[in-house]
Parts: sequence; structure tokens; C-alpha cells
Amino acid sequence: MEHCYPDLSRIIEIIDDYARSRPHLRTLHILHDGAWDHPLVYMQKYRLERTLKDAARAKAKGWAGGPITTVTDSSMVPLAWGEKDWSVAVDVELARNAEVFIGNGYSSLSSQVVALRLGADGGSPEDIRFM
Repeated sequence: MEHCYPDLSRIIEIIDDYARSRPHLRTLHILHDGAWDHPLVYMQKYRLERTLKDAARAKAKGWAGGPITTVTDSSMVPLAWGEKDWSVAVDVELARNAEVFIGNGYSSLSSQVVALRLGADGGSPEDIRFM
């Protein structure tokens, strides 16, 4: 589990690094294939969002641009009936076009996003971080 689902503190640490180096970043989109209504998944997302939107914490961690203002996730992507199979494609496209991407090295989705960002789009390794 520790390889497949990193500790929340590790995720926040990487976000802190990017927030310090890119003060204009204020939006986070979470790609996740878990059941969003599962209590553990919901609690982790709630804790992550609450932590990143905390202005006092952002200041203490050296975020010059202030806290994250918007947190979205895969469950918020508006899909009509019959379009659920496309949700992964939507997530990949969002991640491919994001300014930065934080992925999991054990995830096939993360590997595909990195391949697209570095190969097809000529992206920079500085824009990609693995947990």
C-alpha cells in the first residue's frame, strides 16, 4: 500500500515544493480512481484540501502567492450518461496539459501522463515529480 498510495504528508510535501517555486499556482486537480464516496478516500481528500487552503500554513511554509484556492477532483468532471468510460481520458488530458504533474511511480496512469508530457509535448522533467 505504501508504494501504491503514498502517505498524505508526502503528497503535501511535494505540493509545498511546487507552491514555493511557482507562486502563481493556486489550483489543484486530483486524479483518483477510487470510490469518491468511500469514507477513507473522502477523508483524505478533505484533509488535503483543508491543509492546502489554510492561509496561515501557506505563509509558514513559504508560499509567496498564498494558499491553494481551488481543489477539484475527477468526480467533478461533468460526464453525461454513458460517458463514464471517458473519465480516465479526461483525467489524462488534464494532467498532460497541467503546468506541473505529481504522479505515483507505481501507477500506469502516471506513466502514461509522463510519456505524453515528455515525449509528445516536449515537456520538462522539472514539471514532473514522482512520490
